[in-house]
Amino acid sequence: ASAADLAKANMVIGAAGAKIAQLEEDIQDAKDDQADERRLASNAVSMQVAEAINDHTVPGDTPSEFMAPATASTAPDTDFGVSRSSGAAKFTLTQTVAQKRDKPYAMSSAPSAGTGWMGNSFTHSGTSAKRPFTEVGVVYTDIEMAGPVMWTADALNGVSGVTGLTLTGEAVSIGSGATVGASRLTGGILPSEPAADDDTGTERVFTAPTTSRSGTFFGVTGNFVCAGACTVERNIVAGADVVTVTTGTVIFTPSGPTPAGGRMAKYADPDTDYTYFGYWMKSTTLRDGTMEHDIETFHGGMGNLTADITTVTGTAKYYGAAAGVYVKKDGTGDSLEVTDGKFTADAMLTARFGGTAIAADDAFEVEGTISRFMSGGTNLGFADLALNKADIESTTGGTPPNDTVMGRFSGETDGGGTSGNWSGMFFGNANPTPTGLTDDFTDDYPTDVSGQFNGHFVNGHVAGAFGAEMDE
Repeated sequence: ASAADLAKANMVIGAAGAKIAQLEEDIQDAKDDQADERRLASNAVSMQVAEAINDHTVPGDTPSEFMAPATASTAPDTDFGVSRSSGAAKFTLTQTVAQKRDKPYAMSSAPSAGTGWMGNSFTHSGTSAKRPFTEVGVVYTDIEMAGPVMWTADALNGVSGVTGLTLTGEAVSIGSGATVGASRLTGGILPSEPAADDDTGTERVFTAPTTSRSGTFFGVTGNFVCAGACTVERNIVAGADVVTVTTGTVIFTPSGPTPAGGRMAKYADPDTDYTYFGYWMKSTTLRDGTMEHDIETFHGGMGNLTADITTVTGTAKYYGAAAGVYVKKDGTGDSLEVTDGKFTADAMLTARFGGTAIAADDAFEVEGTISRFMSGGTNLGFADLALNKADIESTTGGTPPNDTVMGRFSGETDGGGTSGNWSGMFFGNANPTPTGLTDDFTDDYPTDVSGQFNGHFVNGHVAGAFGAEMDE
């Protein structure tokens, strides 16, 4: 080929290379545009959660629980219960017969919120006002396993819901009219569980009194015998699963020798000194396909303060866990990425009560921090959220929410962004110092505290709740 032909070929090749390079650049620009669109769309979704956090308010009145009703047509406020006889904690929701039959809630384990804090998740989906919704709730508690009591008539009849028992030696007589929680019994004497929509309950009639039926009573293995024909009935009474002997007498005799130190009834002394906390988020699909979120937090505990807290002196520290929903912002401008999810964190509070060692400006105030915000195993990089000083209320009177409740408090939070708010309540002992003794007794102080909060950082937002125990 001539030099002219070669030069012409090179020009064609060069032009083709330039077109290919331009095409590759256009393809990359299109990919970048798509990535930007996905990022902006994802940012918009997370910003909807941020809006819900910003709308989240922390009431200063008596703590209330937020749980979803079967129809989810209104924001509900229903009872929530925690119990633990053995094994994992049991979480219960107060539901109507129809709700129980429909089984609107699905439960699963929640990630740990810290040592000793057990959790469960609740989910519920449906349609409200022709709009699909999904509700996800997470609850944590530090409730401990129920302890034993002595195998005596007084001790057994002192267990909540147990009445009418008598003992002859170690043999327990469950006479006509006696009541026992169904969880205290296992084996052939126990009627089947009543159906959720059956108000008449279930029963077993025994006409062969000499037939022994093995089982357990208060976790102790033994045998049941009817002293004469008897009827054992099982009902759901005020939400409790209760067994009643309606005719005759059932006698339970433990098997095996009496243990050294005396026989004990297992799981009979429930933990009455615990807290629980959590959050609930409802996500509704709007007509334009976008999502709207509502976030609620809640908390509670056992053992409301009864003694006048103004007699308590000194300082107490409380350590525990927190959990909730977060939105995080990374980067700025065209590189801004907004993400959202669930977090767990550490909670620490310091409560200053009365006494000459406490400055007047600090008396009967509580403050603290929520720190180490984690999502899975990843530290979210948020600053510590300061729970700024809040007055501890000391008297009781009136009707919620227009009252003052002993041990309750509310204040503001500071995470470096705009201020947020928090509220909570103390639970457990609040005993005055005995006359003539010093005030450095740990049982002077409330043993537990729980609360809820929202907070704003330079790089995100959070809404959550916490529970904490006094550091002894």
